Amino acid sequence: MPPYPLEDYNEIARQYEEDILSGRIVAGRLLRLAIERQRDDLEHGHERGLYFDHDAGQKILDFADCVNIGPDQPFHLFPFQVWELYVFYGWKREDGRRRFRRKYKSCARGNGKTPLESLQIHYHLTVEGLQNAEAYVSATKEKQAKIAFDDAVLMLDNSPDLQEYLDQSAEQIFNRSLNAKFSFLTSSPKTADGTRPSFAVIDEYHEFENDGMVNKLSSGLIKKKEPIMSIVTTRGSHQEWPCFQKELKVYIPILERSVENDSFFVVIYSQDSEEELQQPETWQKSNPMLCEGGILDLETLIEERDAKILEGEEGKVSFLTLNLNWWCDAPQVFIPNDIWIKGNGTIDIESLYERECWAGLDMGQTNDFCALSLFFPPADWSQYDEDLTDEQKEKLVYLRTPTRVPGEFTFLWWFWIPRLRYNKRVADGLHSLRDWERNKLIYVQEGNVIDPREIDAKLLELAGTFNIRMMTYDRYNANATALTMQEKGGVPVLEFPQTMPMYAEPTRSFRDIVLQERIRHGGNPIAEWMMRNSRPITDTNGNIKITKDPKRSPDKVDGIVAAIMAQAGWMYDRNVVSSNVYDQRGFLEW
Repeated sequence: MPPYPLEDYNEIARQYEEDILSGRIVAGRLLRLAIERQRDDLEHGHERGLYFDHDAGQKILDFADCVNIGPDQPFHLFPFQVWELYVFYGWKREDGRRRFRRKYKSCARGNGKTPLESLQIHYHLTVEGLQNAEAYVSATKEKQAKIAFDDAVLMLDNSPDLQEYLDQSAEQIFNRSLNAKFSFLTSSPKTADGTRPSFAVIDEYHEFENDGMVNKLSSGLIKKKEPIMSIVTTRGSHQEWPCFQKELKVYIPILERSVENDSFFVVIYSQDSEEELQQPETWQKSNPMLCEGGILDLETLIEERDAKILEGEEGKVSFLTLNLNWWCDAPQVFIPNDIWIKGNGTIDIESLYERECWAGLDMGQTNDFCALSLFFPPADWSQYDEDLTDEQKEKLVYLRTPTRVPGEFTFLWWFWIPRLRYNKRVADGLHSLRDWERNKLIYVQEGNVIDPREIDAKLLELAGTFNIRMMTYDRYNANATALTMQEKGGVPVLEFPQTMPMYAEPTRSFRDIVLQERIRHGGNPIAEWMMRNSRPITDTNGNIKITKDPKRSPDKVDGIVAAIMAQAGWMYDRNVVSSNVYDQRGFLEW
């Protein structure tokens, strides 16, 4: 099937997309990415066996015209809601079934998230005509879960067309002819015992401390032909809980197209920086109901902000999370993805064979990712070496810095992972691993742990191909490999202490040349994923390094750490052959 023609597209949805892309409507980066994803899918989705069905998308919009939310008060859909429903229901798979099985929607409170879910549940129980359909909404508190149910009851009480098909009790709405029903649950997985959901809503996901209920409902959904798992939420402050982690690892990467998953619909209305707290003209980014005729009032929001600020830090955090949909206390991103990807592009590997380079090896845990990086400074880098005295060389940790050398710096990577961990990560949602393996970007070793002999063999192969001047390494699990590289490969090695003082200058320099757009990395998707996971930490002296602490970093960062170590080897290189930096000059006092 050819690309979908926009002239057949719903006019309100099309105009909304145009207004977002042109800037006529104020939109955050993540919403623009969602629109761009849709436009790209309209052009290329058919290449993946997907097609857009205008009639299917229009059908739920027509259904909404039959629903009232009060006496003689129709359910009015605003353009952003028209777009969401039209896109979500319009996409089909090759076999005619719905494309999107899962939805993640995040926006500030008061923007109509919950009533829109109630509308879709009514559609599910009636128009979709599914026999034995079961719809549930779950929240951490019964009161919150009951909001969607109460909205659905309100619609039923005021919509004669719905009353022809649906009845209600105190805790259930049901369609007798289809044996279909809708009820509410708390966050306890036990309340879902015996359920066989076909439509499940997780309301205010940011309040869920774990995924027990999500997993319980998901296990029931897989038994249905066309299930829907809908997660709707405002952001919060618990970055260690599933909502933040999933948004960072799955939902945002889907929008950025670094993770491909055609079954997820993702839309995130959010501010682009905390500083926008002082820029009310930008607040429509997180509050789509600030649109023309919308139910929110900007002046009221400004008054709320001013009142919350008077309450101190707690009030400010409350306004940022609830009213501007901003993750508070979220860790600082090391390098923004839109800057990192500017280093994409093809690298002529053969042109690097004679170039001097430095290696960095991070073996990490033997049951997970291991990473090797090669760092190539500009070919004429030595012309810019400073003429240092012996005394200066003795005192300085690093003799050179990349910011003083003009030109581009190039990084290459190699990765390993054991099969057991590979399977676990794929099962946990890192489906890109399959693509990385298929494209030979990662070596998947059979067994439960990394076999260092395979890494040794690759290192010796690379030592015979590239002009490796030195290899820096984290001694954790890597001492034997370093010895092999030194004795059999003839490459000097340097044990790199994993301390803040040793990492500070290389990390800062690495960040600076990336921000200056002076690196080439060939768009390695594993390195890009690890860069998104990278979180800087600082000490009281302003030193900086990338944290490996799983409580502070979303996921693995080994490739970025290996790259920084490789660059640090060049910065440190004194043309020495040594297994330990301290063998040369003793310990520095910090």
